Amino acid sequence: MNARELLHRLEGLGVDLEVVEGRLRVSASRGRLDDGLKADIAAHKAELMALLAERGAVAHAVPAPRDGGAPRARVAHDGLLPLSLFQERLWILQQLEPESTTYLLALAWPVRGEVPREQLLAAVQRVHARHLGLRVHFVQEDGVPGARRVDVPPVTVHDLRHLPASERLAAVQAARERAVHTPIDLSRQTPLRFELLDFAPEGYGLIVAAHHIAVDAWSLQILLRELARELQTPAPEPQGGPTRLQYADYAAWQREHQRPEAIRAALDWWDDTLKGAPPTSMFPPDLPASDAPARGATVDFEFDAAFSAALKRWVQERQATVYMAFLAASAALLRAHTGQGDALIGSPMGVRERAEFEDLIGPFVNLLVIRLRTADDPSFSELLRRARGALLDAHAHRDTPFEAVVERVRPVRSFQHSPLFQLAVVYHQAAAAPEQGDVVVHSGGALNEITWFAREHEGRILCSLEYRSDLYSAAHMQRLASQLQVLLRAALAQGEAPISRLPLLTDGERRQLLLDFNDTARALDTAPFARQFERQAASAPERTAVGFEGEFLSYGELNRRANQWARHLRGLGVAAGVRVGVCTERSLDMLVALLAVQKAGGAYVPLDPGFPADRLAYMLDDSGASVLLTTGEAADAVDPPPGVRLFDPAREAGALAALDGGDLDGTPAPGDPVYVIYTSGSTGRPKGVVVSHGGLSNFLGAMRQAPGLAAEDVLAAITTISFDIAGLELYLPLLVGARVELLSRDTASDGPSLIEALQASGATVLQATPASWRLLIESGWTGSPALRAFCGGEGLPRELADALLSRVGELWNLYGPTETTIWSTAERVAPSPAAVGIGRPIANTQVYVLDAHQQPLPVGVPGELWIGGAGVALGYHGRPELTAERFVADPFAAQAGARFYRTGDLARWDAEGRLHHLGRLDHQVKIRGFRIELGEIEARLATHEAVRQTVVMGREAAPGDLRLVAYIVFEPGADLTASDVRRHLRRDLPDYMIPSVVAAVDAIPLTPNGKADRAALPDPFKNAVQAARHYVAPEGGPEQTMAEIWRDILRVERVGAEDNFFELGGHSLLSLRVVLAVEQKLGWRMDARTLFFQNLRQVVASAAAGKGVVKA
Repeated sequence: MNARELLHRLEGLGVDLEVVEGRLRVSASRGRLDDGLKADIAAHKAELMALLAERGAVAHAVPAPRDGGAPRARVAHDGLLPLSLFQERLWILQQLEPESTTYLLALAWPVRGEVPREQLLAAVQRVHARHLGLRVHFVQEDGVPGARRVDVPPVTVHDLRHLPASERLAAVQAARERAVHTPIDLSRQTPLRFELLDFAPEGYGLIVAAHHIAVDAWSLQILLRELARELQTPAPEPQGGPTRLQYADYAAWQREHQRPEAIRAALDWWDDTLKGAPPTSMFPPDLPASDAPARGATVDFEFDAAFSAALKRWVQERQATVYMAFLAASAALLRAHTGQGDALIGSPMGVRERAEFEDLIGPFVNLLVIRLRTADDPSFSELLRRARGALLDAHAHRDTPFEAVVERVRPVRSFQHSPLFQLAVVYHQAAAAPEQGDVVVHSGGALNEITWFAREHEGRILCSLEYRSDLYSAAHMQRLASQLQVLLRAALAQGEAPISRLPLLTDGERRQLLLDFNDTARALDTAPFARQFERQAASAPERTAVGFEGEFLSYGELNRRANQWARHLRGLGVAAGVRVGVCTERSLDMLVALLAVQKAGGAYVPLDPGFPADRLAYMLDDSGASVLLTTGEAADAVDPPPGVRLFDPAREAGALAALDGGDLDGTPAPGDPVYVIYTSGSTGRPKGVVVSHGGLSNFLGAMRQAPGLAAEDVLAAITTISFDIAGLELYLPLLVGARVELLSRDTASDGPSLIEALQASGATVLQATPASWRLLIESGWTGSPALRAFCGGEGLPRELADALLSRVGELWNLYGPTETTIWSTAERVAPSPAAVGIGRPIANTQVYVLDAHQQPLPVGVPGELWIGGAGVALGYHGRPELTAERFVADPFAAQAGARFYRTGDLARWDAEGRLHHLGRLDHQVKIRGFRIELGEIEARLATHEAVRQTVVMGREAAPGDLRLVAYIVFEPGADLTASDVRRHLRRDLPDYMIPSVVAAVDAIPLTPNGKADRAALPDPFKNAVQAARHYVAPEGGPEQTMAEIWRDILRVERVGAEDNFFELGGHSLLSLRVVLAVEQKLGWRMDARTLFFQNLRQVVASAAAGKGVVKA
């Protein structure tokens, strides 16, 4: 026989088994165990221990009696009845959210046969009266929560005898749903209520609704069993009222034997086990945050009989159980979705510790916390072993009430999620008794963010995911269910493979991610931009092409001048692949220069004259440019290296005017470089990205389609040519006959001036980074319905998007790294509470969200963003190793030789095939649209003799307002100011790379592996070192009164205006005492939830204004 069969046989013989301190304890009467059974026990010892631990996840586990003495009926039933710790926690939660139905349970029990209605009602009343815990009101007296016995309420009867048989099932379901979603006022109503649907003579439907504070799932089975018995043979009631053991007796026993001082050793174990655990272990919600109530829903799935049997065999071979495999699968899937290598998972267990409790109705429930570490990417077999060990260890400490563990561990409190764990796994093994029929218990809400329920039925494992429908969509839960199934099936086939290698996708889902979401093939004009522009100039030569500060060039004039300059460049040796530095101030000549280089066949290197001279010199030298095109004041910004020929159009004006203005012969190949643009480099030097003519042409063709541009448009161009997105502003209008309105650097950086320029130019399109859009709004810009807004370069916060949507006719969010030619995805933004996405790939572009093994990740799972297709750049100039590292052969492309680019960005797909950007995987940030390698700033800082060590980070001063912060450990005796540091950096770095904050620290904190622990560095935009915060005395009046209330309840010496109730040692029960004291002393009805997130001064302000909770 197997271990499960052996356990059932032993239980049938009255043999008690229990795991105590990691050992199997067997208790049996003399003669019960023969030698054969003893041998079987020895052979299956490990499996028996695993099965007993698994019982911690089922509601009916009845371990052997434990020490502490059996509880006796000793509580006075007519007095204030004590609550168990579990009941107290649920009572507190109900006080905080009285309209919640999360903890309601309901079922519909069919009563068949010709039972007289009065007989049925009498049976119901007798059973209800028999159990004291079901006929109480919950109260608080002298600050102590408890319960008082009340009369049994009457059963509500609905006479539905007239209802056609075809409508009765719907009536039962509607009544059950109504019952489970109608709150129970525990202070005025009993926690159990019945409704009778009378369908006589065919039978009845009995609706049973109960609050979890009085029952658990096993209790409902007891209740139905007693009702069935009562209908057959009424049990005589004892004289003098109920004297049998009641749940209140258990509660008193628990209070006596599980006081904190009595279970100190167990609490020490839990404290040590959970030390350093992550604050949350939850699947990221896919629904936007809202104030909607936390309702529950379920998604069902199952494992067929063949796989269920295979899974049982597989885990038994490893001395484990299916439940342990489900714990391991949950941890593996959490790791895939969150990237966390440490997870806490809830394991609800029954605590009917004694035979006396087996038929007692009440919530005999405790919650175990199973911690599973996966940071080292173990095999699934190893993770199963860890799950087995963790469950056995937790089971050995199962007596410790969850409520006591929470108070000891003191996790971060939040009303947005459950404490310690947000995912629970429950495995039921027992079916209902035959007389109860197939009765399903329904819940009024989700007990946790997600709970995975499983039970065996006819050889199959039936599962459901109960989830909070305010956080997760049904589609998302269906995907999770599918991933659990794929993962477990793969685990059986590849049990020794690292969990990161186990697939999560079905074949159909993989096809959707790789092909359907990337169905972007479009026929576009592949001619180089300069040739397309020439066609547009020939079709409408008199149209205005570009304007700058009152000066204009028509299409014909722009084309003629660019042709003349291009001929001169060819005379200087410019041809395909030859780099030409372009350093000019913003002017009409700047656009002529860029066009001229392309017409000559060369690749331009944009050089912003506002950059430091050393940086410009480096870029010019590193690019290998053979010509520098510069004029005016910009000519003084950079000195050309030896061998670089200088072309100053102002000095050559006469010679240029004599040159032919017609179009040049020769067309660059699509794979020829069109520009080399420099971005920040992690080594301390910028790196040049080489973009091809084919990539630029594809980008412009895609942008013509969406967002689109028309001949009537006027695009205000504000971006420096050293930022690649300037290509859209300068080139796209010229393909459709529109006008480019160039704005100066000073105008673009001054809000009022920019507003005036937009109005004066009649601009209909503006592309800008979020920082520039904020500048406009903060300067009082009211917008125009005729303006279309393009936003990109960094993340677009929802609040900024909403502000823009109210001011413009159309808003687009654009995303793309320089290495894939300007923008790679686009999204038209609509009003929504959800975060703004980056949209779908543009034409002839493929985007993938991949794991560390370059395999596609499911919808909703974060991974690294890779971009393939026509826009992929040629590589990094002169950096073959870096090019090979970042530009990799595309394994998903149909065409040979295709490459895709590793962005280093974190992203996820949504179900509609839209992308959401989640940040950076490395230490690269974007400030005002400029991509910055933080290592470059760190390398520059390290060259200062006074700097010993430094770390540079991007920190949010406010949502969407990212700023650079430099943390510096100075050499002993060094005395540098922030101004000194910035002055040192400005010699080599542009302004956007200069840190906003310079923070001196004594040391850079390190992770265990010796790397800088960036998360441990103080945030200068918040209370960085809270421990050092000085005491702020409360002001007089209500603030002083509130401080005195806290001081008295918390028993602390003093309370400051900026103190938080829970940080001072408060907990949920004490928060309710504060509410009562405030009502008595100040006359205010306050929401206890404000105490979770606000300091004393904020609590007073909220209470005085009658405001509700401020969510964190």
